[in-house]
Amino acid sequence: MNKKVMSSLHRLPLLEHLHLSFDRVPYERLYIGPGFTSLKSISLINIYDGDLKQSEVDVITDDIRCVLASCSNLENIHITTSCFGRFNINFMDMIGDLPGEADFSPSLTTLRLRGISLSLTPPSIRYLAKLRLLDIDDNKPSEDDIHSVLASCPALESLQVWAPDRDRLGIDFMNMVKDIPSQKNFSPSLKTLLLRGVYLSLTNPSLQYLANLKSLDFHNVHPSDEKVWDIMASYRLELEIVKVAAITSSLVNYLLHYRGLQEFHILQGGLYPALAPRPDNKAKRNLLYSALPHHQDSLITFHAQLLTGMGDLEIHPEEITYLEAFPSLTTVKVTYTLPGFDFPLVISCF
Repeated sequence: MNKKVMSSLHRLPLLEHLHLSFDRVPYERLYIGPGFTSLKSISLINIYDGDLKQSEVDVITDDIRCVLASCSNLENIHITTSCFGRFNINFMDMIGDLPGEADFSPSLTTLRLRGISLSLTPPSIRYLAKLRLLDIDDNKPSEDDIHSVLASCPALESLQVWAPDRDRLGIDFMNMVKDIPSQKNFSPSLKTLLLRGVYLSLTNPSLQYLANLKSLDFHNVHPSDEKVWDIMASYRLELEIVKVAAITSSLVNYLLHYRGLQEFHILQGGLYPALAPRPDNKAKRNLLYSALPHHQDSLITFHAQLLTGMGDLEIHPEEITYLEAFPSLTTVKVTYTLPGFDFPLVISCF
């Protein structure tokens, strides 16, 4: 980072939020020192470029370690890499020995990592003791590593896990939770869960861990995912926000078991062509004309991001008109995207 730029920032002693985006090499050192003690939020985007050498990666990691050591009041950290697994980059190397210091007091509440491993051991795990939101997109996610973090974050409210091979279920949510609910003084705190490339097994421990869940976002495109809705209905887990990739009969039946749904999203963007669900028009009709009307007094958002060009699921204007008659509905949006893309390329909104 240019010294002149950082020097000018040092003239802002009360600076709390810093966002740095890197789009070129060679890497320039981060001149962030003791002058940034007031910093509460830092975002370093694409800081690890794919054209770097391992020696340069080590320098960057050392720079980040110095930054985190200087900013003792950090509450939010967001670090993204664009090198796609070429290097072994670990968050533990960034925090160094800081959590082991006698006067260390954890302050971090939000951690977002892209392409960076979250393998922590005592005492480094203390750095996350107050964490409330964890968003990790790891090149090689480990169930044991995530379990260690979850077991050490008793106040975690939001968990987002993105596995690289999202067309395959390589890891299981059940193995992330394991025995956490049996720990002394355990109290379920998780309210929001997003999973990509992660199998959602609902066993007794994982159900206890999700007892207060209000928002679920996962690509329910595998046959085994149908069991999720039946189990949640039997345990009376009543979601306020549902984000799915497919409309199925089990999902519709689940929504008819309770009232109070606030948001319903169909998110097919990012799906690989092989995973694109076949449209179930009967389930769609039952959703629109039976399940959603069951929640018409609470539903405020209906959003469908659908695949296009392959004879896939469609939401027609007359169906949108029907939904717009719901008394509480304030947002209705339909977008179309191509398979494999996370963001809409072809957009049509009603």
